[in-house]
Amino acid sequence: MVKNNIQYDSGRRKRLREDFTAAIKPAQKDEILLEILLSYAIPSKDLQPLVHDLFSRFGSLPKILNADVEELVTIPGIKEYSATLLKVVETIRKRTYHFEQSPILPLKDPSYQQSILSYEEQASVRFKHLNALRKGSGTGMVSKALMKEAIELLPQLPDTDDINIIRSFVRDHLRFNAESTRKRYSSYILSYLFPDDIVDPSILLFAKRYPNSPDLRAVCFYRFCKTYVLINAICEDLLIRNIGEGSIPKREIRDYLTDLFPNTKYANDGVRGFLEALTGAGIVRAQNNTLSFSYRPVSIPAFAFILHSEYPEPGMYDIGLIDRNEVFRSQLWHPDDILPALYELRNQGLISKVSEIDTMRQFTVKYSLEEVVKQMVTR
Repeated sequence: MVKNNIQYDSGRRKRLREDFTAAIKPAQKDEILLEILLSYAIPSKDLQPLVHDLFSRFGSLPKILNADVEELVTIPGIKEYSATLLKVVETIRKRTYHFEQSPILPLKDPSYQQSILSYEEQASVRFKHLNALRKGSGTGMVSKALMKEAIELLPQLPDTDDINIIRSFVRDHLRFNAESTRKRYSSYILSYLFPDDIVDPSILLFAKRYPNSPDLRAVCFYRFCKTYVLINAICEDLLIRNIGEGSIPKREIRDYLTDLFPNTKYANDGVRGFLEALTGAGIVRAQNNTLSFSYRPVSIPAFAFILHSEYPEPGMYDIGLIDRNEVFRSQLWHPDDILPALYELRNQGLISKVSEIDTMRQFTVKYSLEEVVKQMVTR
């Protein structure tokens, strides 16, 4: 009887591991992930009842991992060895590991494979960046994002490459009484819509084609993320890390900023600015003291805009670049929707090719950003 049970467990565990490494969806469920994890600590036992007990007691995988060792060992079947393994995983999960964008190099470049940063190297880049902010006079925070105002005004902007005309228009059309306030707030908006005071005709054209839409919100948020990169860390560490829970207390943003910059006087300003960006773009929903969020379907027009912004040179690129790129992750687009979105761009003729051969997963860009926006607008 024991022998049969061992054979049954061994076969199931092997199938689960194989399904997980093959990225088969059922093997990505939290219950299965916990079963696979526990299989490395608890030999020769059917773990499904134990997993059920853990979820019944704590409610979710993040809460199981976050539970104290003393709480975990009260569950029959969980010994100190298993509880320690769970806590090690939780400690790793809580570390400040951020993924910086890998170099933009076409696959045809022979140095490509050697140039892609490993996850550990990307984490190191992000850590150094945040440390530089801590040591410098700046923190990378912004007190006002005015995301809703930017989304409302962008489709109305005059067709010009003169930043002074754009600035005057924004200042005159902001709904604030004091001229000094309008002047200051227009600078906040233009800082991320038109970095370095360079008017980009692509975003003007895109805004007129998709006014007051989720597509335009995603593009404006993308521009914000490129200018105020600290928002990407917030999305990674607070939102994506707690995506299973679907919410966090609003105070966690302030705690996060205070931990990063313990000597700053501007944490409250940063909370206000980043919340304006997150709520204005529809990334989170704020109610009382809680921020709610979930993975979102990919916006195809915005995906095309961001893809061609990040990879502007025609050529072939590794799909894994998108998976690791923080500006895509910050959109909270469901990871399973990225590949279908690439195929949709191919079907619409906006990119040349998507290929999946063995371990090589590639997409081919054929247009510049301005060209692809014109393609979308004329359809």
